Amino acid sequence: MSPSWTTLLPQVGRVVIITGSTVGIGLALTQIYYDTGATVYMTARNETKAHAAIYVITTASNSKICSTIKFPAIDLSDLRTITPFATVFLSQESRLDILHSNAGVACVPLSQRTVQGLEPHMGTNCVGPYLLTSLLSDVLVCTTGASDTAPKSMRVIWSSSLLVDTSAPSEGVPLEELENPSEDAIQITQSAKPEPGSLPIALPSRFMHETV
Repeated sequence: MSPSWTTLLPQVGRVVIITGSTVGIGLALTQIYYDTGATVYMTARNETKAHAAIYVITTASNSKICSTIKFPAIDLSDLRTITPFATVFLSQESRLDILHSNAGVACVPLSQRTVQGLEPHMGTNCVGPYLLTSLLSDVLVCTTGASDTAPKSMRVIWSSSLLVDTSAPSEGVPLEELENPSEDAIQITQSAKPEPGSLPIALPSRFMHETV
């Protein structure tokens, strides 16, 4: 029988971070990694939702493999929460096999700003994940050289949406509008503008010569 897209070899010993993991794709990924034995850092802003999701995952699992889910709070729209998260993670783990930046926002009212005053789509979907990836880049690179790391098994993944193809400006991103959107800007278009800017997040220049 051919494997399905949810078929995954045992992930025992691997450490995974998934942002935005209480619903949708993030929740499904957390379930898959939990069922296959990984240590999963299930990150989210809302602690109540996170613990509810953990209950759903653990009770639904039929796996006989010993797995771990940890919930450290992080809010990618508030840069003040990202460094403490990375500090706690690095104090507990010596490796990171997969960083999946799945969290994001869309169609946020154009009048809103992040805590640091950034346009909300750019701040949450680009700047926050960029800072998180940067803070974890050393442990990602170190994990590639570990004796128990399989070749080409490291991943830094960024989830996007079809907005980048359907709604982003064809002439490119007008940078001035990321901070000062025009009054006639459509929310869905504003949501799409930061999407191309997130593409380099998954592959910082220092990863180019590593097997990440």
